[in-house]
Amino acid sequence: MAREATTNILRHARATTADYQLACGTQGTWTLTISNDGTPPPSHETSPTFGPGTGLEGLRERLHAVGGNLSVEHADNTFTVSAVVPDDMTHQQHSNSAQRQESSAS
Repeated sequence: MAREATTNILRHARATTADYQLACGTQGTWTLTISNDGTPPPSHETSPTFGPGTGLEGLRERLHAVGGNLSVEHADNTFTVSAVVPDDMTHQQHSNSAQRQESSAS
C-alpha cells in the first residue's frame, strides 16, 4: 500500500509534502495513513464503484483479500488514504483459504 500510494503521489499528485503514519490499534489492527497536499485523483477513481484492479480500487481489493479495508478522503486541500489491516494477516489469509476450501467441498 505504501509503495503504490507513494508512486501515485509522485506520478500524479504534484504534491509538495506527503505524511506517513503507522499506528498499532488496540483491536489487533495496523493502520497506515498517507496524506499529501497534491491534486486528488478524479472523483470517479475514489468512488466505490470504480473498476476492479485499477488504482484505488485495486488497493481496496488487495486489502479486502487479507481482511483489511481502505478509506479515502479529500478535505482542506489534503488527500488522505488510510489502510487498516489485521495484526496477523498471515493467519487471516490462511483462515480465508480454509473457508473457501470448506465451501467448495460442500
